[in-house]
Amino acid sequence: MKWVKEIFIKALKYYLIYIFIFAIVLFAIQKPIEKEYVETTSKNYIDLESRKKDRVALIESAEDALLVRLNLIENAQETLDISYYTLIEGKSTQVLLGSVLDAVDRGVEVRILLDGIFHNLKGKLKDTIYGFELHPDINLKLYESFNLLSPWSWNNRLHDKIIIADKNLALIGGKKYR
Repeated sequence: MKWVKEIFIKALKYYLIYIFIFAIVLFAIQKPIEKEYVETTSKNYIDLESRKKDRVALIESAEDALLVRLNLIENAQETLDISYYTLIEGKSTQVLLGSVLDAVDRGVEVRILLDGIFHNLKGKLKDTIYGFELHPDINLKLYESFNLLSPWSWNNRLHDKIIIADKNLALIGGKKYR
């Protein structure tokens, strides 16, 4: 029995070293993107003449942001792409997810991307997430699900809060509301 304990302690030590190297050290030695690269790349992609038709609106209140989200979902005709870091249990989330199901029933192609670390663990919305995952007309993916054997991916989180309707209209950013 003593040898089992010794093997377990050695394995734990090696695992902690493994975590230290791949979850901490690799991120500490990464070089930042060079300023020259960023400047030349951004100049190549910004063409103000072709962007004259684009419009941006700032939505300041959480209530207005929810109404815009619902409006985007309810008026989507072909596609609905949703990317979220986390969903918080509450009435507004229930209404939002209900609207997504209504869109699917209308024939809208729905794709959802959620951060894997929060949606792969137990939570109040776990059953809802699994229901969406099993729905035949909803394409749900988890970004970087938590895996103890790949500590280098622990810092890879999806912090997006985006809804895109018909590849044309989008709401970017998030508000906390329940």
